[in-house]
Amino acid sequence: MRLFLDTEFNGFGGALMSLALFNPNGPSFYEVVEAGEPLHPWVAENVLPKLGKAPILMAMFKSELVDFLYSEIEEIEIIADAPADFVYFMRALEEVTPDGNYWHLRRSLTLRYLPELNSLPKNPHNALSDAEALAQAYEAEGASDGQ
Repeated sequence: MRLFLDTEFNGFGGALMSLALFNPNGPSFYEVVEAGEPLHPWVAENVLPKLGKAPILMAMFKSELVDFLYSEIEEIEIIADAPADFVYFMRALEEVTPDGNYWHLRRSLTLRYLPELNSLPKNPHNALSDAEALAQAYEAEGASDGQ
């Protein structure tokens, strides 16, 4: 299964605000979490109005993310065009559950970094729109054929 990843966060190195895994062939994942800190002015102006849904608690976000990944087949390829997207994604899987245990995702994940894709989202700074545009650029540029 190939998924396209994008995230929004509160300034460089700031808290995760939203994460999307776009699936061109089925259901996608998109959730918003509370940033939990004062918003960077640029983020407040350019990202916050584009989130499109209310934030959920981080514990619920993590649980829904793991549930979504378990709904997919055993091997998952995740494509992103920014290294920070992988950092936030992996942190979401790495952090502990409310009872102090680690999430145990028993799936094969392949992370593929493709910075050269020229994606043009319909709604920039919305992670789901950005991930969908990444998928479209991937297909349009022939990346799916190994080119």
